[in-house]
Order: sequence, then structure tokens, then C-alpha cells
Amino acid sequence: MLRRPVDALKKQLQKRTKRAYDATKDIFSRLLGAGIVLIFVLWTAVFLYGSFYYAYMPQVSHSRSVHFQINTSCEANQKTCSYPFANISLVKDGRDQLLLKGQPYKVLLELEMPETPVNEKLGMFMVEIQFYSKGGVITKTSSRASMLRYKSPLLQTITTWFFSPWLLFGFLEQKQTVLVELFSQYYEDAYLPSLGALISLKLPGVDNAINVYSAELIMQAHFTGLRYILFYWPITSSMLGIGTIFFFLALVALFSWHRFLWTPSSDKNDGLQPVRFERKLEAETASEVGRQRNVVDQPETVGGRSRLEDLEDMNDSDPELLDVQDAEFTRDDNEVEQDIPGASASVSTVRKRTV
Repeated sequence: MLRRPVDALKKQLQKRTKRAYDATKDIFSRLLGAGIVLIFVLWTAVFLYGSFYYAYMPQVSHSRSVHFQINTSCEANQKTCSYPFANISLVKDGRDQLLLKGQPYKVLLELEMPETPVNEKLGMFMVEIQFYSKGGVITKTSSRASMLRYKSPLLQTITTWFFSPWLLFGFLEQKQTVLVELFSQYYEDAYLPSLGALISLKLPGVDNAINVYSAELIMQAHFTGLRYILFYWPITSSMLGIGTIFFFLALVALFSWHRFLWTPSSDKNDGLQPVRFERKLEAETASEVGRQRNVVDQPETVGGRSRLEDLEDMNDSDPELLDVQDAEFTRDDNEVEQDIPGASASVSTVRKRTV
């Protein structure tokens, strides 16, 4: 007689354990899915920001080596037949334009000149640049004057004696770097983009000459507005940009998740024969509750004695055991009422009919 309540308690424990396991499994699967979606959204935001930065930000600086040429086919009484000149190409890989349209650039010419008596005697000289487009059309021209920095003979002597060990071994050279700013803000023409530039050094006088070790044309982008912020505050701007993109993508993913994955299954049956479904549910509920009640109300004969007589004997011998079994039936009724919506009214009706 003790086996039935023990089995009922065992079934109840198994049912609760299964419910807890299913709930934990469902929560873990949803958290795992949410984590995968968040990681995907984060990497998508990083990719989008990197693509925007690469497409929006131009190259900071462009440099071209300048190789000056002079015309040697001249008369014997002339030292040079022309000023030193050079032709620089501003086309990248023979196809793409080097400079971005609408972006201001600072154009500089860096000259490496030795401290020779010829350059000291030269004094000031002119640096001229001419940008030309397709067909040799000159688009922009600029000229700037420059010279070596002055050093007195005493200062040159002291400097030479002091740095003589380094000068002897070739670690230092007696030269100066002259930086000439040709354009403070150069804008590329959208209709006539520059294909190259002509650079020439104009000297004051016929007999004068100039000595140059090397030269380089430098074009530095001058950023303003959003480009200025992206270039000078890269970490802050990247965090703000990635965070903004991540917020909007996460918002879209959250709405999609709620719409397609978190919608209760009962919503899909809304409007599909509600009256017939409620009647069927009430009938199933009444049948289930009535079957459980009949277990106690209807006498069953076992060995010439009804189950009601056995229960009375159990009550006389062990009242606590019968209380456990009655409590078990009560819990089963409550679970049926909780699991099946609308079952409370049907259970009440069945109980009244049974009484």
C-alpha cells in the first residue's frame, strides 16, 4: 500500500527535474545564440568603420624624387645653357590620380644643398613650379625665393674643428636642408586634374651656378572638419564610430530576434477557430479531472475488498499516509489547472458534480 504514494512522489520529482532541465537548456541555448549574434554584430561594425575610414580618408603625404636636368649644348663662354629643371609625374601606377579632388594640400620642395663657396656666393634664388593637365595645359603656377642660412667665417671654423672627427669618418656632412613652401593650400581641379609638375631653379644672373645634392617634392594633406578629427584623434573617433554602428546593428538584431525567435507559439494560433479550440480544451480538462477523481470516488474490488475499505483501514492504521495521498491528488489537480489555460472553471464544475 505504500508503493502508490511513493511512485507519485517519484513521478512528481522527475517531472520537476525535467522542467528545470528544459528551462536551463532553453536559457543556455538562447544566451549562446545571443553571444554569437553580438560577436557577429561587433565584427560587422569594425568592418564597416574600417571600410568607411579607408574610403573617406586620403593618404596623408605624397613624395616624389626630383631629378634636375641642365642643358649642356651651349656656347663655350656660358657655364649653363638653362636653369636646372625637372618634370614630375603625378599619376599613380600610370592610371589613378595621385591627389584627391576637394582636399587641400601643402606643397613643399626639400633641397639638400652643400655649404660650398658657390652656394654661399649665389645668395637668393627662385623656385618655380607649374602644374599641367592633359594636353600640357598649365593649371596652377607658384614661385618662391629661398637661400642658404648664413654662417659667419668664425662660426664655420669652430663648427668644422668641433665636428672634425665625425666629418672625417663620414658621419656628418657640411650641408643644409632648405625647405621651400610652394603652396599652402593646393586644391586639385575636378575638371582638369593635374598629370604632372614642372620644377625649375632660377638663378639671379647668367654666370651664377647652384649646387644641389638631392631634391624631393612633398605634398601633405591639410585636414579639416571630420577628416581632422579622424586623423588626430584616431582612438576616440574609432571607438565612437564603431560604438554607433554597433548600437544600430544591435538594435536591428534585437528587433529581429524578438520578432522571429521570442514570439510565443500561441500567437501563431490567434484567430484560428478560437471557439472550437476552447470547447475542445474544456472537454479534455473535464475528462482528465474526472478520471483522477474517479480513482478515489469509484470503489475498486481487490481480493474481495473495495479500495474504499482499504483506505479506511489505512486511515485507522496510519492516518499520515492517507493525508500524503490526498495531498498528492490535490497537487495533481492544481498542476492540471496551471498547465492548461481555462481549466479552473472546468475543474470546479467537475468537483461540484462529484459532490
